[in-house]
Amino acid sequence: MYNWDRAINKRVRIEFEAKLKDRMSDQVSRWKGKWREKGDAAIPRWFDPLVWVVLVSFWRDPKSELKSIDSRNARYHDPDGLGIHKHRSGETSYKARAKKRVSYFTPLLSQLFYTNN
Repeated sequence: MYNWDRAINKRVRIEFEAKLKDRMSDQVSRWKGKWREKGDAAIPRWFDPLVWVVLVSFWRDPKSELKSIDSRNARYHDPDGLGIHKHRSGETSYKARAKKRVSYFTPLLSQLFYTNN
């Protein structure tokens, strides 16, 4: 059991949920891998069977599988031939984020003309 000052409850919750999001995706991925190998025999002993049924139906959904394949392809995409770039920018590549950032910060020529004249 853990105890902390109630004054930091919000901070503890925010940090806990951030850690949970990071770790749960890894855990669910491992469960899916075991399910692919062993089928329903892969269910952890402590797992609620109804939750397992919902997970399996999600994994079998063609839309879910397509999204999984697209995300995997994006992770392992090598556009420059320099090797796979590992990043944590979500489904948006660093190049796309940089392009968006540049377009956001780059003023239009008409704006430059107006402010300088």
